[in-house]
Amino acid sequence: SVGGSKVRVVLSNTYSTAPLTIGAAHVALREKDSAIQQASGRALTFSGKPTFTIPQGALAYSDPVDLTVPQMSDLAIDVYLPGNTNTPAPLTMHTGAFQTSYVSETGNHVGAAKLPVAATTQNWFALYRVEVAAAPSVGGLVTYGDSITDGTRSTPDTNNRWPDHLVRRMLSQATPLRLGVMNAAIAG
Repeated sequence: SVGGSKVRVVLSNTYSTAPLTIGAAHVALREKDSAIQQASGRALTFSGKPTFTIPQGALAYSDPVDLTVPQMSDLAIDVYLPGNTNTPAPLTMHTGAFQTSYVSETGNHVGAAKLPVAATTQNWFALYRVEVAAAPSVGGLVTYGDSITDGTRSTPDTNNRWPDHLVRRMLSQATPLRLGVMNAAIAG
């Protein structure tokens, strides 16, 4: 919701029944659809390593990267999973993201200017949250609730959940109210 100068990505393997290997990860400003603003792209490392395994039930925090993120911007987060994702151990996912995620053709396409798309889905896989380092004067506001707060029935790819409307309203004030709004809702 608010911009900043550094980004950290948190990946989750909390609901899987097996470790999850990450072959590579990347963050960039999203251009349109599966394309990124390539000059903004940054490889992500986790404790200095580009490849790592998240144990079952754990979170993994990327090392912060320098990336200027404008307020209300979309980010593209690429994650290459070299293992078999069709195993009995399901990927941790947010099934009601209402944002298009792109599944690539086989192979590591992390950081590609335009992802070679094999399929799309409205789910987020393994992504727990994105943290943006903002100015010290910026506060935070957490929205809790059920499906209506999570975004159920909002128009996909429009950031049209009620917390998104709240952010736009706060930023449109004569003196913008700059709070990082975090949606912590759980549908159902």
